[in-house]
Amino acid sequence: MIYFALILLGIVIAIPILLVNKFESSMRSFFRGGFGGLGQGENSNYITCTKCQTKIKRVHTAPYCEKCRQFF
Repeated sequence: MIYFALILLGIVIAIPILLVNKFESSMRSFFRGGFGGLGQGENSNYITCTKCQTKIKRVHTAPYCEKCRQFF
């Protein structure tokens, strides 16, 4: 009976800790990306190359800059 109580106590303590970590990481990524990641940005259809600042149309594959010849 005591083993069952210890296991139950461990679960009751572990679940909120795991949920807080998940919530914290999702909020951190939201504040890093802002609303642009949700498609509400002004130029949400284009990605800017970090090297040459060329605008590249957003597609379902990895972004590729033909001028720099690299994926980013």
